[in-house]
Amino acid sequence: MQEQWYNNITMEKLAVGTRKLGLQLSSRQLEQFHIYYQELVDWNKRVNLTRITGYEEVQIKHFLDSLTVALAWQPLTPNADFRLIDVGTGAGIPGIPLKILLPDIRLVLLDSIAKKAAFLHHLKHKLGLDNVEIVVGRAEE
Repeated sequence: MQEQWYNNITMEKLAVGTRKLGLQLSSRQLEQFHIYYQELVDWNKRVNLTRITGYEEVQIKHFLDSLTVALAWQPLTPNADFRLIDVGTGAGIPGIPLKILLPDIRLVLLDSIAKKAAFLHHLKHKLGLDNVEIVVGRAEE
């Protein structure tokens, strides 16, 4: 059933890629990635978030590449005590993809541009992400 969901709805490249990496995404997580993609492309018209906007290209170069970071944490299972800060996050990459994969972690997204932070606040609510803090500022401050 889940295999059919990949084929009929969305994010097939991401689903196949994560399986090859030994990672598992639920239907809900794939749906979150699809929503992320839609919001990224929509907001990118107004805010310079990324030059990569093609559907398959975003799945591979933004989402899947971000998730490879999780391989470095194996065999650990990040939980609510696990904290991650994404400095210069821009469009939320790699922080948001990692949060979707590992929903229990605590995430801080740091960027110096308020317009990008506005996108991240919108995305946080649109995706229903908890334990995500968005900070406008510079790491050196």
